[in-house]
Order: sequence, then structure tokens, then C-alpha cells
Amino acid sequence: MVGVNQYLGRSNVGVGNEVVVRITVDDDKKLKDIEILKQSETGIGAQAIESMPKEMISKNTYEVDSISGASATSRALKEAVKDAMNKI
Repeated sequence: MVGVNQYLGRSNVGVGNEVVVRITVDDDKKLKDIEILKQSETGIGAQAIESMPKEMISKNTYEVDSISGASATSRALKEAVKDAMNKI
């Protein structure tokens, strides 16, 4: 489910299959929140899932550095957030 200024994004390129996110933007279309709704990443990939959304929000972009050792998870998360942002 999405509310006002919320968008869903998906990616299937992660190690643990599908990553689904819900982003929330403000009225100026700047990232305010990224929620991970579905993911199956483990190990270092789980660390990427935890840390990357914070950096994406602070920089207002999905184009952030990947987490070393978690390139597939990083790519999946970026792709899912990009997918959601493209729906704005």
C-alpha cells in the first residue's frame, strides 16, 4: 500500500531474489524515507540493506557507493529505489 508521496520499487538482481522498497518524498520530491518491504539478503548484504538507505536519503539519490563485499545487494537496492523514483 502506498500513501501520498509514496512509491514502490522492485529489483530482482539481489542475491536473495526480489528487493521491494517503498520511498516517501516531500512536496519538493526529495527523499524522506526508504522502507525495505521485502528482501532476503544475508551476511554483508544485510549490512548494505541497513546502511545504504540512510545515505540515499541524506544525499537525495540512489547513486551512492556500494558496500564492499555486497555488490549484488547494493545493485539490487539501488535498482529498486531508482524504480520507485522513476514513478514520481
